Amino acid sequence: MPAFALALAPLLCFVDPTGPAPESDPATESAASSTDQAKPASSGVDGPWRIGAFVDTAYPLNFNFPDNHLYRGTATTPRTNEFTLPAAGIWIDKAASEDSPWWFELGLHAGSAVNALSTSELVVPNAEAEWAGPAAFRHLARANGGVSLRSGTSFGAGLFSSPIGIGGFWSKDNWNYTPSWESNAAAFYLSGARISQALPAGFSIDGWIVNGWQTMADANDAPSGLLALNWSGDERWFLSQQVYFGPEGPSVDPEAWRVHSDTQLTYDTPAFGVGAVFDFGRDGPDPIAQSEAAMWTGAALFSRFRTFENHIATMDLAFRPEFWWDPQGRMFGVEQLLVAGTATMNWWFFERVAARLEYRYDHSTADGGFFFRQAATDPAGPGLARDQHTLFFALTATFEHRFAKREPQPPQ
Repeated sequence: MPAFALALAPLLCFVDPTGPAPESDPATESAASSTDQAKPASSGVDGPWRIGAFVDTAYPLNFNFPDNHLYRGTATTPRTNEFTLPAAGIWIDKAASEDSPWWFELGLHAGSAVNALSTSELVVPNAEAEWAGPAAFRHLARANGGVSLRSGTSFGAGLFSSPIGIGGFWSKDNWNYTPSWESNAAAFYLSGARISQALPAGFSIDGWIVNGWQTMADANDAPSGLLALNWSGDERWFLSQQVYFGPEGPSVDPEAWRVHSDTQLTYDTPAFGVGAVFDFGRDGPDPIAQSEAAMWTGAALFSRFRTFENHIATMDLAFRPEFWWDPQGRMFGVEQLLVAGTATMNWWFFERVAARLEYRYDHSTADGGFFFRQAATDPAGPGLARDQHTLFFALTATFEHRFAKREPQPPQ
């Protein structure tokens, strides 16, 4: 984590990531947050404080039956053909209010998906390496705080959920159980500081200074940045255009910078939702790392339909076609076009327990194949599959409780 974020986070430990309401601010939660099938029930009063927990279990049935049980290219569901606990987490947050402008958010998680996600962290070969790398902050999901002013300006610093793309790391927040290839290629979290300003007519702008693309270690001596223009006409509509830029390798020359554009739009009601995301990015040539220039692009369409609802349960059907073109293999290590289709049935019981059945088909145009199949588990070896069919049986339990600060009682 960058030094300035580590210095500010303890000072802001009594404050929340986005201003008025951490669970709805577009700066900390992407449009994926507006794709919740059913918000978990919150017991207690509608206060600024919230605590929560969840446990996500699954059995992914991969019909390629790879001997290593790995679902290549994804961190959120890394293990297949076995009962898994991809993630379990707890969190506490406080929203800003008229009486208290401070907000904060702290979340911890563990599981096979958390372990897979942390492998993207850099290992820094120096005396301070124990404070960076995959093991240092593996179980820290969110740790940020700030202040929201009456002018509509919000300041914050720490570890945030990334606003890039549709689809968060915690599956409980998404329409489909597995995120798209676009989400797996984008950053699931950002470490740094941000400022947000509310504008008239539902617009807002965000400016971020972050340590890097899904990293808390230092890849170089310069930070990266993100600029975003958001619009929320009402609770149903959300539109965002974001541009990420900065050095991701050892060279800080602007010619070597990563530039990534993310455009997303969602419309969401209890009965129906639809969304779309389009990404395009490039890395410049890095003479120090001796890497060539690379580009990538991808898109996904999301839809959700409420098919059943009563006081006990609701059922949603969600569908998602998508593609990801990676001609230089920068994101997933193979030159290919990835095409996928996903269909998900979501049953929510008492708004706390979700039983999910998902079918997902993935296709790669890589000449030698991309997906592991039976004994073919060498990423560069023969026998890899170009197609993959997977069934996911998942059960997720979620709990939330809101509470307010206790007011002093007058003497009797």
